Amino acid sequence: MPQSTHPNLPRLLLPASSDLPIAHQQNSDGAQGSSFDAEFRRLNSLLNSGETLPDADSIRSELARLAASVKSATGYVDDHAFNGLELRNNLSVMLGDVDNERRRLEEFAIYDEYFGVSRSLAYSREDLAANVKETVSRLFDDLVHSLLNMDDVAALVHASQVMLRDSDGAGETYQDLPGVAVGVNFEGTYMGDPEYRWRLGHHFFALAAEFSRHYLITATGRLSDAPPDEIADLINLARHSLRGTTAAMWHASNMSQSVYMERVRPSMEDVQPGGFAGTQNLDYERLKNARTAAIAKACEIYGSSLDNFPPAVREAFIAHCEAEIEDLEHHTLIAASKVNMNPSLLHKGGAAFPAVEMLRVMARGRREELDMFLDA
Repeated sequence: MPQSTHPNLPRLLLPASSDLPIAHQQNSDGAQGSSFDAEFRRLNSLLNSGETLPDADSIRSELARLAASVKSATGYVDDHAFNGLELRNNLSVMLGDVDNERRRLEEFAIYDEYFGVSRSLAYSREDLAANVKETVSRLFDDLVHSLLNMDDVAALVHASQVMLRDSDGAGETYQDLPGVAVGVNFEGTYMGDPEYRWRLGHHFFALAAEFSRHYLITATGRLSDAPPDEIADLINLARHSLRGTTAAMWHASNMSQSVYMERVRPSMEDVQPGGFAGTQNLDYERLKNARTAAIAKACEIYGSSLDNFPPAVREAFIAHCEAEIEDLEHHTLIAASKVNMNPSLLHKGGAAFPAVEMLRVMARGRREELDMFLDA
């Protein structure tokens, strides 16, 4: 696979089109049809036990087993080669002629270049499956050595189930590897590297955001003719993937404040004077647009009041809006844990407006926007 800006992390290849080449879609309750069912069943039984407290060592062992199993299934050689000019050309084609987006092309390109993301105009199902497996196996390898909240581990596992299931449509059965002993020491040249973890977490974020967006676009296109339960399943899939993006950010930032400030933050400032901001994340911006379009289409079909929505669709939209509000609240907490009341990178040299306060303003605005829909 093409090299990222980190020497030990391959570039993430994403489609430039609106849709993912997903092999199949089923309901949102797990990984039915996945090649990794056995591993996920064992892991979920540990994460979701209703009788005992979670056992960290057992969970880490199953995460390592699943990472090894997914890694054994990758077998992918990528001959795509991307440079800065091609990245910008592909973004230009993808964004079209909308002036507002074209003016932001350079902002998106800078973000993609830092995190090692390429956008392909010819993206196959094999590309998707390979990039999902590569990212999930690496994330689970690194997750073994992190100290995440159990809910975030479960969210990453659930989002991974969905992505592996819907990208791996060949029905192949891969080796179910024996238990993997997990040591206390980091292995290889990248384990324990904060910049590796930072970029890897953003790779998972980008993939989960693309999946969430795809499910919303699919639901929007089927609102007029699909049964309500199928629409609700798609919206719930979008919500689970969105929750995966939230957990990915907790994993990406799973390091001390001093390490973040001394290692990670300066690496972003090196990209361009003043660094860059999360609003330059194309996948997240397009995900928000897909949610707005889904709500608008649903209101067009069912009426502006949620009371007129079919019950399953109504509950799915309410849950999704709540997950989106919570996502912004999580981002605020992450920022507070890493930069305290320091300004964001883009405002570091200007008005000292704390990054945390900026995120709080965004969260309030998003809640007000969604409340207009929820309270209608």
